[in-house]
Amino acid sequence: MKEAYENSIAVIRLPLHDATGATIIETLSMGRTMIASGTKFPFCKIVNNYNDLKNHLENVINDPILNEESSKFVHETYNNSEFADDLIKICKDVI
Repeated sequence: MKEAYENSIAVIRLPLHDATGATIIETLSMGRTMIASGTKFPFCKIVNNYNDLKNHLENVINDPILNEESSKFVHETYNNSEFADDLIKICKDVI
């Protein structure tokens, strides 16, 4: 999965309703821009309509820089091994 982020500068996630998806945390942890709807997670570029999406994409294309602040935030806030353990527990509970 790391290679996918190394070849990307941004990820787009546009569900109608969303919690904090692992995709958001992964994207931000790699310093990539997350363009998203349905979330209030810090450091995401929020999309409420077509113009928001267009503007965020244009900004990323015109200035493709790493989002170092988001990466620092995620690494300081989330412990990867605890996060993985929590995801495994959720999956086991569903099964």
